[in-house]
Formats: sequence, structure tokens, C-alpha cells
Amino acid sequence: MADRPDSRPPHADAGPSAGDERLHRQLFDANPAPMWAFDGHSLRFLAVNEAVVASYGYDRTELLALTVRDVIPAASADRLAEEIAWGGAAPREALPWEHRTKVGALLPLEVTVSPFEHDGRPAWLAVGTDAVDRRRAGA
Repeated sequence: MADRPDSRPPHADAGPSAGDERLHRQLFDANPAPMWAFDGHSLRFLAVNEAVVASYGYDRTELLALTVRDVIPAASADRLAEEIAWGGAAPREALPWEHRTKVGALLPLEVTVSPFEHDGRPAWLAVGTDAVDRRRAGA
């Protein structure tokens, strides 16, 4: 076996395996915190996990036809535009938001977002934490 110029294993240059992809998808889908990914331009949901489906009352197909604008109160639209324009390269600290469920109830959340690239376009991964539970816990 020829010496490698670095200490990486021979398979280090290979992309993620199908098993890795399945594991990442399972970790996303099974995460108890609501998680969603959305397009950085259109704000359309790219993926949602089971916790979002359970919390928001939509089925996955319905959610994937919506944008983030569709689940926030209209009064928050300008704030959303400002936050998306921020466009930082690092995760954004948790910020308070309200999202609207399918039946119109408001969900108070603290949302942390992290940018990534999806099909060559900017996108965001978001994790929502129940703000009421955090306040009760004294966080």
C-alpha cells in the first residue's frame, strides 16, 4: 500500500455514503424539536421534521407547499425580511418568533437558524424551541 501524503483514511475523499444520508435523515426526522429547512430566496419549506408536522397541524405535503411567510403573522413580515437579509455565514442566535398553526393558533418559539447551501442556492436550517416551556424552566 502506497504511503498517503496525509493521515486521512483511503475512503476520506469519498462523499457521504447512502448509510450516512439515511442516518442524517433519521436524525432530522426523529428530532423532538421542530426543525425545518427553507430556501433563502423564496422562503419555501424544503424539508420539515415530524415535530413540525405534529406541532403545526399540517401534513408534510401541505407544509412543503408553504413558505415561512405563510406561518408567521402578517405583522412579522418586515422583520422576517430583515432577518433573511442579514445573510450571515454562521448560525444565528435564538430569536423569539410566533408561528401560526393550521387552525390559526400562535406558537411562541425561539428560533435558531444556520445557513447552508441547497442545490447551489442559499438556504437555512431552523430549529424551534417552545418559548413558553423555556420561560417556565427559567431559561
